[in-house]
Amino acid sequence: KINTVLSSIAGNMRELENLTLNVDQSAQQQSYSLQQITDEIRKVDAAASQNAASSEQIASASYQLSNVTEEMRRNIKRYKV
Repeated sequence: KINTVLSSIAGNMRELENLTLNVDQSAQQQSYSLQQITDEIRKVDAAASQNAASSEQIASASYQLSNVTEEMRRNIKRYKV
């Protein structure tokens, strides 16, 4: 009877070891996936920041162009025959 109990304990220990290995592998896979997600979020954040900077530059250029256009209109009116 002791042999049966010891065999059962040994079998349970092997099963527990396998389950522990599976949990460890799953945790490693999740960690890798989370790192990839974090990297992609950083890329999106960088792109959004660059887009915001570009938008500001475009708005500034548009404002300057509008001022130049208005100045040209005034000059044209002055020299109109």
